[in-house]
Amino acid sequence: MFLLLDSAGQEAGRGTTDAQGKLIFSNLAPGVYRLKETASGSPLHEVVADQDVIVTPGATTRLTITDPFRAAKVLLQAKDDKTGKLLPGATVNIGTGTSTLLTLTTGAKGTVSGELPMSSHKASSGSRRSKPLPATTRTSRPRSSQRLPATR
Repeated sequence: MFLLLDSAGQEAGRGTTDAQGKLIFSNLAPGVYRLKETASGSPLHEVVADQDVIVTPGATTRLTITDPFRAAKVLLQAKDDKTGKLLPGATVNIGTGTSTLLTLTTGAKGTVSGELPMSSHKASSGSRRSKPLPATTRTSRPRSSQRLPATR
């Protein structure tokens, strides 16, 4: 859902994108407008920041807007392999083998929550994966690990 405001802050138009992702505001007087996205239409996406739009006589102004992904909320428990007890003060690194996206440390109850940044990546042509990928977190204490399902 988008709202278009004129230079005085008054509504000049509002609407949602069509099936092709397009929204057209017609018959606008030349000037500077402010485009506000009021809702992304998806629980997975944030709204973009407001944008100024300059309308000039006889021209079409085109904007490409890409809503960013919301961060994924994670809640982790670190457990001892042998005793099953939750581990306070355990450090958990989330990422790939070569990079860490997020480092969290469990609290007094052996749990921790955080937000994992998300982004979009295009898979190679013909690839498809529907099974969970294994992800392992290792705590700072020896012989303690927790396997987490991860999907791609």
